[in-house]
Amino acid sequence: MSKQSGVAKLIRQAKLIIWDEASMAKRQTTETVGRSFRDIMDVNVPFGGKIQFTTNMSTREYPNFSNFLLRVGNGDEQTVKDNLLRPPKQIVVKHNSDERAEECLIREIFPSLHQNSSSAQFITERAILASRNEYVDQLNEMLIAKFPGESKIFISFDSAEDDTNNYYH
Repeated sequence: MSKQSGVAKLIRQAKLIIWDEASMAKRQTTETVGRSFRDIMDVNVPFGGKIQFTTNMSTREYPNFSNFLLRVGNGDEQTVKDNLLRPPKQIVVKHNSDERAEECLIREIFPSLHQNSSSAQFITERAILASRNEYVDQLNEMLIAKFPGESKIFISFDSAEDDTNNYYH
């Protein structure tokens, strides 16, 4: 994209960039977007100095978080220092120093997990956002260990039929 394009103009005007499920993007994609924003904004700071959030939460299900993002985008949310934001207390999980922070988070997001573990609705109505896949894996392992019963591993194998050109490895 050129610096004179319409998309570049929109990027320059944007106060907040929300990148849905950015943690799923390849590192090279994130680096390319960061370089492009720096170039478009003519500043050598991460993402051209644009405030960015990564999320997969809907506005209907998480109104406090969504309203917070809207306030940030409108410039109504105060920064504390170095353009860092302090999230509202309603969306922060307090940590008790006697236990691991991950345990506090799991208990807050999945209360009574043992009693509700067979309810698909209970499980799918909750989410924990993490910035890196390694944290997702760690939290998933901790959650799986809390489910009653014996765990099972299923192995799958995917292949493409009639792929004479080897397009799909």
